[in-house]
Amino acid sequence: MTAKVVIFNADDFGYARGINRGIIEAHERGVVTSTSLMVNTPATREAVELASAWPALSVGLHVNFTNEAERLVDFYDMRVAREELRRQFDAFVSLMGRLPTHLDSHQHVHRVRECRAAFEELAAEHGLHLRDAPPVTYKGGFYGQWEYGVSDPEKVSFEALERILRHEIAGGLYEMCVHPGYVDPTFVSVYHADREQELATLTDPRVRTLLAEEGIRLIGYRDLAAALRDADEPVLARTGSSTGHRLTLLPERYAICRLHSGHPWPPLSAERGLVSVTQTAQGLSVVCREQHAPADGRRDLGWRCFEVEGPLDLGTVGVMAELAAPLAEAGIALFAISTFDTDYLLVRAANVEQAVAALRAAGHSVIA
Repeated sequence: MTAKVVIFNADDFGYARGINRGIIEAHERGVVTSTSLMVNTPATREAVELASAWPALSVGLHVNFTNEAERLVDFYDMRVAREELRRQFDAFVSLMGRLPTHLDSHQHVHRVRECRAAFEELAAEHGLHLRDAPPVTYKGGFYGQWEYGVSDPEKVSFEALERILRHEIAGGLYEMCVHPGYVDPTFVSVYHADREQELATLTDPRVRTLLAEEGIRLIGYRDLAAALRDADEPVLARTGSSTGHRLTLLPERYAICRLHSGHPWPPLSAERGLVSVTQTAQGLSVVCREQHAPADGRRDLGWRCFEVEGPLDLGTVGVMAELAAPLAEAGIALFAISTFDTDYLLVRAANVEQAVAALRAAGHSVIA
């Protein structure tokens, strides 16, 4: 049987003291083997001290450009993003006295097209693993808010983790991204009490039993090179190189709107993220985040959006067919948008879990 190797990585080390406490407990009593440190947050210094007391815990850099949906730097400006990335990397080395074991980012800003290259350059320069890159397959489904601000404890229950470990971990290397912590009265975050629910699951003794039953070996990111070097099965080096497409489920809810013919274009040009306005003789079709949907005209609310990893060559054939087919087979309605660089698929929020499962079953990689 092909080896199954999993890294349980806890994001947000240093964000708050309650989070620090939860991460250390999940490492000491649970299955967390690795964490990612934020260098510009209130509890960074405490996290550094805790890391020295727990040397078996791998510690990487969790680049923070956003805090809580803020914009600390303009990460759509490649020069600004590169400078701030280097500054945070240097701060990590100064605080920890060594290189990070891996590289990732808060709220996944490393996936933003304008600053992705800066992250890739830094990772290559220092031989660091960058989240989402082979040979490690990223698993982000163990999260209590699949819809922003809407908590669902079932998503971080033991049963949810069991489904992932039994049915989504095949042979190869995987990162399970987790967010354990304790509620901290000094900390304000939309994802807060959910962290205690994650912690309860990650320290549940049944998880260790489950790992043994499934033949899953735990490592930290500092062990990644050795795991690849010692592997007697080549699949470990190939994990993450699926022949399917890679998609990211965007966190916002979207609206699909229709405005009458002759209606002026809505003032959405300053909005970041996905905005689509299509003009025909019949009127304007608008896709945007729900909170910015035009008040007049017809509005269909409650859509979630998958972004296909691009850029895609304009001559590429069959991308939409390969993605639409499994959704159609599952009976899921689809609204598609194509741009110069890539494709977007919108499904109703009520169908998003079913859509994720259908796409993954068809061989596509979905970051949700």
